[in-house]
Amino acid sequence: MSLINDLLTSISKNPGITAQELADELKQDLNRVRNNLYVNTNLVTKKRDDVTRRPGYHLTAEGKAKLKTGGADLADAPEPTTAAAAVVTTEPATASAVETIPPKAEVSPITTLQTRIEELQEQLSTMHAENVRLQAQLRAAEAARHAPAATVATHAPAGYLITAPKRTPRRFTSDATARATALKAVRAGAARADVFALIPVGTARRGVEWADPQEP
Repeated sequence: MSLINDLLTSISKNPGITAQELADELKQDLNRVRNNLYVNTNLVTKKRDDVTRRPGYHLTAEGKAKLKTGGADLADAPEPTTAAAAVVTTEPATASAVETIPPKAEVSPITTLQTRIEELQEQLSTMHAENVRLQAQLRAAEAARHAPAATVATHAPAGYLITAPKRTPRRFTSDATARATALKAVRAGAARADVFALIPVGTARRGVEWADPQEP
């Protein structure tokens, strides 16, 4: 089975797969994988994923057709029968029967540049994802910094204030007393009487511009 057939099969099963993932899956040298993909641009095309921003490989129409018509070539060859194996083992090896090991293909400068470009593209994709994450953190920090302080939720009322139409506001330290006084004002003829809780925000003192409630 040729490497290009293996590559086409893997790409058809995992559209968008990267060259590194192909090399890992097929247990092949990365440069050899990239070289095969580069010289077969009529069978495969490279596109950048919209989510991961990584360049991945897809089959072209010609690549799909080649894989479909050459499906039988993708299967492993059947094992020889016992009799045939015996004949093969008893025959002396000839020069033509010895498999010639081809020399290791030399990587062309174009392939080297293509490899470097893909590495830089993958690094750029990683940096883009990190930039998006940091931007989100920055927006969250800015929103938290400008959010109003929850003063009301952190301090108990220091007193209660009653207001009624045509009456002077009065302050009480007891919640029950403030409610009773408000009801009394309404019975005395006031149209309404509102009771407000006084939440300490801070104190202005001589020699100090401002003091928080928790400061003595």
